[in-house]
Amino acid sequence: MELSSSTAEIRDICEQRGEARAKLGDDAALELARVLADIEAFDTFADFTATFGHLITDRGEAEKCFRMETGHLIVFRAGHPRNLGSRATPTDWVNTTRLMITAIERPDA
Repeated sequence: MELSSSTAEIRDICEQRGEARAKLGDDAALELARVLADIEAFDTFADFTATFGHLITDRGEAEKCFRMETGHLIVFRAGHPRNLGSRATPTDWVNTTRLMITAIERPDA
């Protein structure tokens, strides 16, 4: 799958290990890199869910989150243009091939 980020800050955390370590800590930065590599290795969201579905939860109709072992949540939505903006169509998660990361959160912080 293809990954994108909704902000430059999220992109930097995802792409730069030093930035991820500064914002999330060493363990979470390492896990984030592994999870992102795993996501990119799958062809569709359905394939990703078949392996990691127990770590994925819904956050409304258009958003989901992945729970990392460190407690951080990777929040994402489908990155297909028809799923974005004010005239968004319902997300076809089974056939989704692009994810946009909208947040990396620590719920207990």
